[in-house]
Amino acid sequence: MVAALYGHSDHLEIALALEEHRVHPLLVDASHLTWRTLPVAAIVRRKADVDALRELVAEAVKRIRAGTHDVHRDNDFFVKSRKARRRTGPGSGTRTRRGG
Repeated sequence: MVAALYGHSDHLEIALALEEHRVHPLLVDASHLTWRTLPVAAIVRRKADVDALRELVAEAVKRIRAGTHDVHRDNDFFVKSRKARRRTGPGSGTRTRRGG
């Protein structure tokens, strides 16, 4: 799987098959979505974000086609991340932007 799209009232959230520590202004940690192989998500709020999203999707497609995408999170990862989100409260930690 290359991606999963979630529609929200004011943005799109697209989980992607990229490396776990990929840094990009559109990307956030996607552990809240619990996809084992889609560790990050792009948050698209404006039409201007679409070109950058295209590049990220193309990168994810290349990783899947080449067989180089090796992210596979186990159940323990999601249990720990859920507990961490509960401790820190909603909206903190896992959904922060990942640099630029």
